[in-house]
Amino acid sequence: MADAYGFKTTRADITDSSAIGTELDREKPDVVINAAGKRGHATIDWCEDHKEETMQVNAVGAANLCIECAKRRIYFVHISTGCLYRYTGLVFNEDALPNFTQEQFYARTKFLAEEMIKNFPALIIRIRLPIDSMPHPANLIDKLKSYDKLINIKSSVTTIPNMLENLRYLINNGAKGIYHLVDSGLISPAEIMGLYKQIVNPDYKFSVISEAELAGMTKTPRAHCCLSNVKLFQAGGRLEPAFDAVVACLMKYKENL
Repeated sequence: MADAYGFKTTRADITDSSAIGTELDREKPDVVINAAGKRGHATIDWCEDHKEETMQVNAVGAANLCIECAKRRIYFVHISTGCLYRYTGLVFNEDALPNFTQEQFYARTKFLAEEMIKNFPALIIRIRLPIDSMPHPANLIDKLKSYDKLINIKSSVTTIPNMLENLRYLINNGAKGIYHLVDSGLISPAEIMGLYKQIVNPDYKFSVISEAELAGMTKTPRAHCCLSNVKLFQAGGRLEPAFDAVVACLMKYKENL
């Protein structure tokens, strides 16, 4: 069936190579986008206690799908994460060696998937903290509004409408390799929810906590980083300031509640 953005979706089990092959042979797609992944229930800490499931889907399943697409010469797109880096004062481009794969099992499995897939003629896109105009449990807005304590550390974010526009552009141009699909500039969770309070729900209340306080509330550290989107710009992608893109999403989010 087609989703809200016009993509045809499937529930084929990517951990089962034969099921993948059957689905691909039946549908005969020109392009396959892997958006499957274990990111945890409630928080990413879930992955620490469910390593088998996380590894099976995020790494093994992604590799299975890539291999089956390669056998059939199907253009394969893998949605990865920008949460492979931890802030060091640097802006990370696509060639920078990830520095956050030992602190968090989720990040480790996503990096393992990239290491396998990049050996094939595939497109890998990295996104961070996805923000959409549609309410959804995976939407950063929905996640943050369930908290009353937030950090004010700026980092890169991805607004889904802009991501999809750039993804279509890259696919239409047969792009391969790794691309950061993030908006320009940085914004913090506290800033995002300050805008949410102004635009969507004036009754929402939260307090700002430090990174040290956050660390005391989570099982694993969190990645806060700035990703470069220069490669996307040089390829002809459309870039928008993160602040403006978040405001646009929140305006539509209010309409879609």
